[in-house]
Amino acid sequence: MKAHSIQTPVKNITDREALMRLKRCAACGNPFNLGDTVVLACGGWEGPPKWIHEENVPHSHQH
Repeated sequence: MKAHSIQTPVKNITDREALMRLKRCAACGNPFNLGDTVVLACGGWEGPPKWIHEENVPHSHQH
């Protein structure tokens, strides 16, 4: 997956190539849009980590 500004092994921005390959978010089932921030994550699905919308990542809060 290529990105134009943010690119790390686990965080990316959806580009045209990714839209053609990924289709839908493994976490919420919604389609990806051009420019969406996505992260590589493990979840309730079988198989390897998959790209999901960044907003679907649960964040832990320390008190």
